[in-house]
Parts: sequence; C-alpha cells; structure tokens
Amino acid sequence: GLQQMLDNPKTFGLTVSGATMWGLALWLVTGSRSNPLFTPVANVLFNEKEEEWLQDRNDGYFGDLPLSLMIILSALFVCLGVLLDRVVYFLAE
Repeated sequence: GLQQMLDNPKTFGLTVSGATMWGLALWLVTGSRSNPLFTPVANVLFNEKEEEWLQDRNDGYFGDLPLSLMIILSALFVCLGVLLDRVVYFLAE
C-alpha cells in the first residue's frame, strides 16, 4: 500500500515519474495549450476585465498565457496524473 511505497525510495521514484508521465500524456491528449480546461480555470483565477489575454481566450483567440497560470495548470495535470496512475495501478492488480 501507501506505506510500502513510501518505505522504498525506488518504488516512490517510479510512482512519481509514472504519475508525471500520465499527467504529461493527459496534457498532450487534451490539446496542450488549447485544451478545454484552460479558459474555465483562467476565468476562475483571473479577472477578464483586467487581463487582455483572458479576453482574447474568451473570444476564441489563441493568446499568450502567463507563467502563473501555466504553473497552476501543470500542478493540476500532475494531480490528474497521480489519480490516473493510481486507477491504472489498482485496476491492474
């Protein structure tokens, strides 16, 4: 279980790398920077009236994204990768 994974650093490293790979795969499959999660997450975190790039995204244009949003979405996709990694792990057993 979880304690066994934490006791063995090699297994923990494989789990982290596996979850990261699943997160990266989800990122690429959903369209990387044009994926459907970008605009809703950006609308929750940023004010459209103050951010020109967000106005562009909401109008359907492809605007440059701020680094802070990229970091937040990277963390989100790593969390989704962890979830998918665990689902695949438990289904394989």
